[in-house]
Amino acid sequence: TVLIGVALLWIQGFAQPFTGFLALDGDDDFASYSNPAGMAPAGSDFTIEMWFRSCGSGGYLFDNRENSAGFGIEAEVLSPTMIQVRTEGLSGSAVGDYEVTILPHAWHHFAITFDVADEEVQVFFDGKPMGALNSDFASFPDYFIGGSDNLTDFFDGYIEEFRVSTVQRYTTHFNPSGPFTFDMDTRLLYHFDEAPGATLFGDAASAWDMAPYGGASTGVEPSSFGGGAICFGEAVSISAA
Repeated sequence: TVLIGVALLWIQGFAQPFTGFLALDGDDDFASYSNPAGMAPAGSDFTIEMWFRSCGSGGYLFDNRENSAGFGIEAEVLSPTMIQVRTEGLSGSAVGDYEVTILPHAWHHFAITFDVADEEVQVFFDGKPMGALNSDFASFPDYFIGGSDNLTDFFDGYIEEFRVSTVQRYTTHFNPSGPFTFDMDTRLLYHFDEAPGATLFGDAASAWDMAPYGGASTGVEPSSFGGGAICFGEAVSISAA
């Protein structure tokens, strides 16, 4: 019975285990901040991870890459079956396309780790290793969640629990959990628990609060019933007593 339960969880994705999230409409919504130190640390190991739910065919989960200079790292949902990761450093770039299954009405965990000694980027989807890229890494000061540096391919859906760490938190298969907590290895941590309409999204790890653009806002999971957040255009059934 336990084995069957685990198998069903893997097939169906995850129910949202937390409360707040960043809501993005896929048109022009994103959140952004600029810091000279960059999103991911240069010259050290790191992990970038988040939970997301897609309402459309694709869009950037995050972008920390400057298009003209070619530095940084980004991840984009190309389709419900493909996520692309690109990293660029001083010695060139590397691109990986990873086959996944992004299910409607399901939350998924996504993580990227970097081993600075081996110059290796490893990608995880729902705790499963998807493959690796060999590339160095150079940091870029601007970073975007739900959009890109050139303001295209906006993500349509929800993102929550976005964390950047200065260590490789994962090296093999793991069971995703949360909400993420702050520790000495946390560089950035956005819970997106602010009330809807907030003009800043707080960073629980430092003072790198980011701002919403284009109508990006936080949302709160209803606590009185289990339907969860819905996407624009979806049909739902409600009842009242």
